[in-house]
Amino acid sequence: MVIGRFPDFTIEQARGKAGEINSAFSIGKNPADLRRLAKGEPTLGQLFDEYVERYAKDHTKTWEDMEANFRRYLSQWKARKVSTLSSSDVQRLHAELGRTRGHHTANRAIELLRALFNKGISWGLCPNGNPASRITKFRLKSRERFIYGEELPRFFRALAEESNKTIRDYVLISLLTGARKSNVISMRWDEISFERSTWRIPETKNGEPLTVPLMWPPVR
Repeated sequence: MVIGRFPDFTIEQARGKAGEINSAFSIGKNPADLRRLAKGEPTLGQLFDEYVERYAKDHTKTWEDMEANFRRYLSQWKARKVSTLSSSDVQRLHAELGRTRGHHTANRAIELLRALFNKGISWGLCPNGNPASRITKFRLKSRERFIYGEELPRFFRALAEESNKTIRDYVLISLLTGARKSNVISMRWDEISFERSTWRIPETKNGEPLTVPLMWPPVR
């Protein structure tokens, strides 16, 4: 009987699965029947696709970021059945990402995994619960850095000398409007009223429109 293929299954996982099969034999269950039942269980990749299509696209504005994060940090598990992922697997991943990519990245990856399994449980797709539910996230230190008044002239001179006009304009608009990154990036000319000096954002994070007054940049 084939238990799994390397590297989707490590030696330790294969031994654990063999123990489960032996236990099934001992209580009179046919492992072949159990394997047929498991075929209806999604892989992590299938669960993620289902999550994006059935939930994220309609309820979040960051689903494309989720796709990028899944590819970067969770894709090595995309072919594994959801029931084969254990808390120890998730804990090891969290620790490894914290060491190699930083604590913030590690926490984001675990948050995404936790959300996937929570939704999968509500859909009846994750029979063994949520392996990310008890993972303790890294404590992050809040970072505060403000530009002091005496630094402003030097800051704006450096910004004016920026060779990438798109970056320069993005920073200026963000500073002068206080708008979110996603709104600034998707800004359109037909949303601007030069007569009223306003920018009407059609949809903000909470789903409501917002009119932002436009200010002239400071004289340098």
